[in-house]
Amino acid sequence: MKSLFQLQTESGQLWLDIQEHFAAKDAEHATALAAKDAALTAAVEAEGKAVHARLDALVQAGQEAHAAGDLDAIGAVLDAAYSYTSGARFARLENELVAAQAAVTAAVDKLAALHG
Repeated sequence: MKSLFQLQTESGQLWLDIQEHFAAKDAEHATALAAKDAALTAAVEAEGKAVHARLDALVQAGQEAHAAGDLDAIGAVLDAAYSYTSGARFARLENELVAAQAAVTAAVDKLAALHG
């Protein structure tokens, strides 16, 4: 069996072309991962802002219901608040996070396979 050095020496330009191809693929994958990271960061930030906006609206509605002495309205505000913090919502967000992490792991595995 030939050594890696022998293969490099005998293949000449082909070896350099292969290295260039892998370097280009590495750069392509790095760019794709950075784009996915940026998109995920933006999505998390947008969701955080949306949560704050919903909470602000709930607080305002709760204050208004309290000031009016409207127990039904206070109950509705509490129901709405619970829907944002329920186990089902948490599970959905957790599943989305797991899927995003799996996508990143798959991309990293593909990158590693190119070097393998």
